[in-house]
Amino acid sequence: MGKLTNTLYAGIAALAIAGGMASPAYAQKADSQSTYGALRPRLESIVRPDGSKLSWEGCVTKRDSGTSCIPPFIKGGRAMGKSPDELYAYANDLAQMTDCRGKYLFSGALIYYFQNRSGTVGDATMFSFISKGDRCLEASDMLLAKEYNMGPGEIQKIVEGTGMAQSTPALVIKSKLGEISYGLEVLSTPYRNRPSALIILPAKDYNGAFFTQSRIALFDKIRKSYRTHFGVADRKSSFFSIMGTVEGLKFVYMAGHGEYGKGFSRLHFQDAGKSVQAKEPLWSIMEKRKREERASIGPEDTGLLEKSFKKVMAKGGIIVADSCGSATGPRELSVGNALVQAAPEESTVIMSKGSHTEITGLEGDLKEIKFRNQHGDDLTFTVDIPPTGKVSPIEEMAGHILELSKRRD
Repeated sequence: MGKLTNTLYAGIAALAIAGGMASPAYAQKADSQSTYGALRPRLESIVRPDGSKLSWEGCVTKRDSGTSCIPPFIKGGRAMGKSPDELYAYANDLAQMTDCRGKYLFSGALIYYFQNRSGTVGDATMFSFISKGDRCLEASDMLLAKEYNMGPGEIQKIVEGTGMAQSTPALVIKSKLGEISYGLEVLSTPYRNRPSALIILPAKDYNGAFFTQSRIALFDKIRKSYRTHFGVADRKSSFFSIMGTVEGLKFVYMAGHGEYGKGFSRLHFQDAGKSVQAKEPLWSIMEKRKREERASIGPEDTGLLEKSFKKVMAKGGIIVADSCGSATGPRELSVGNALVQAAPEESTVIMSKGSHTEITGLEGDLKEIKFRNQHGDDLTFTVDIPPTGKVSPIEEMAGHILELSKRRD
């Protein structure tokens, strides 16, 4: 296990300047002539030592305005009083940063989300030293730590297994270091007389979407109401393996980035729907899709889902699919429709009709939770399965199908 020694901490702390480990350009107010208007092309031109360009894709900034994270990154930096040169240096420093295996830690999207959580280059540098064997923390783990004001010392205790053993953030970070091995761990002291719940999180979360305050509040509400189990899926097979482990479930929460607007919808446990290049060979496209299908669930999994739900779910349970666009697309090609068709009678399935960011409605019954986007729009789509089973859900769903532009959330 790669432990941070006191000497290393002291050395890093000595280098940290004004809340961040900064390059000279970032450490002092710049007096160059660069402007915010000229900043975008500078950010777009950031190149790493291996010659790769930093990608800024991955944000939905405002309605129908594209997916570049540069506009919100600049806007957020200006609100913090940062000059164009400071913002460029901040982005460039993070773009060059690697983990314990030499893999680049930050995409442009992660740089924006890290800035949004007041993360400094110094924070990232200290976090980057934390490892266990050949496993390293990822930038999304840093986002989680910043979200809950957890410093490198607290994260190191989690890695060493000496602190915060039953907290949700701790379990997430432990899972990414291989401690849970995509299996199950009880989230809180078992309540033997309470019904069971299962939380399944994705192995990859490129923007920290599933560890916001509202998600953790949801997890806390679940564990106060149920004997709650926690698992992490990295692919379809591990998802169904976890699903088959706990019986008598009254609540199932599954999370993963959504892929929709392409004539189908899927829930991904790793990076969602990699873009396909226009001139890419057909065999390469087909192989890429096969890999993505193995790391996600989709409309082809109706039979497996029905078999799993029948085995493990109690009558009248709740199924939550926290995945953007899970209820969209032609219904026969929608992961949401697969869930509806597979759900047991008298259960409730809660899905999303678009790109949501937060969960609200936690003060009431868990059936009343809502998925909302950054504008506050309600994107929730709920289907109550009748006592007679699959009679009307698919027709009921048809009126809510949204044909959206190509998205990867």
